[in-house]
Amino acid sequence: MTRRLRRVLLRIAAVPAVLTTAFGLVLLSDLLREPAPVPSTPVRRPSPIDRWKPAAAAQGPLTAAAVVASLPKHWLVVGWDGADWDEILPMIERGELPHLARMMREGTHGAVATFRPTLSPVLWTTVATGEPPERHGIEGFEKSTTRAQRRLQRLSGGRRRVLYSNADRKVPALWDLLSSEGRPVLAVGYHNTYPASRVNGLMVSSFLMQGLQMLMGGGSAQAAADRRVFPPELAPEILALQTDAEHSFPRALGRFADLTPADRRRVLTDPNLDPVRDQLLYFLRFAYVHDTFNGEVAERFLPRVAPDVAFVHFQGIDFASHYYLYFHDSSKYASVGLDVGCGKTLDTFAPEYHRTLTAFTRARTA
Repeated sequence: MTRRLRRVLLRIAAVPAVLTTAFGLVLLSDLLREPAPVPSTPVRRPSPIDRWKPAAAAQGPLTAAAVVASLPKHWLVVGWDGADWDEILPMIERGELPHLARMMREGTHGAVATFRPTLSPVLWTTVATGEPPERHGIEGFEKSTTRAQRRLQRLSGGRRRVLYSNADRKVPALWDLLSSEGRPVLAVGYHNTYPASRVNGLMVSSFLMQGLQMLMGGGSAQAAADRRVFPPELAPEILALQTDAEHSFPRALGRFADLTPADRRRVLTDPNLDPVRDQLLYFLRFAYVHDTFNGEVAERFLPRVAPDVAFVHFQGIDFASHYYLYFHDSSKYASVGLDVGCGKTLDTFAPEYHRTLTAFTRARTA
């Protein structure tokens, strides 16, 4: 080999190394330029509950010792995601939510502070752990990516969207602490409990995860089903309850909407409604099945598990607020500046969905 040819070959061989080094420098630059995470900020806004004065309780004020002595040995923690005092208090005053009114009258109630970002997985994980987002590690629904990661994903054929999961939580939740002490627990439908934890009792992960995974291209629902229940041997019985909830929807449909005959036929006969094209119909069914399933699981397994603490989470009010609030009270969108044409289009659906939000609130709190 001549000296000149050797030099040419060495230059050619050096090209990949040069490109690799250059690419590495670009990624390093991206990482250095990535802004630091913004810490969560507690938020407390005025609430109608601050001014609300319910009828006085029958009993007088209790001493601290009496309160401690009266504390129950078993607790039921019910989460109503998206429940709003602006909607609930008028319903209580009209006598529509007698059970909730009694709990408020005989117990304690009030407004709570929240965090920004006000995202359900962040907030409910704080409730379950007693820790702020900076410590528990759940920062939203979907994991954010750095500029460097996005660059690599584009080179590998596209962006992969990844949801936060139970495995991303950095601190123990109440059900973990109780289980470690040998105390039985039941957790049904709670946010960010997928994959299900190994608890002393039963955990059924939020089936909201199923819908999000399918909407975001995160894998099949069946692949997720195998890890939604602990202990796993109870999965067939629990999944059968989901089927029962789906089959009960036709009988319950009239409680939540006044659909046109055509829309009613589509909801009842089409198992594959598209979440984008058929958004209003899709989430009506999804919200009903989601909450009905959680309630059925809790009712069946509360006596069998006999938990010291049970956590049952409902999402229907949140779904209804996102998708049907406009039809309930379009004035709440006055500050949004909706296009006139968009408003007119939405108004055509109001006769079908004008009572959907109220119906889901009544179903979960009455």
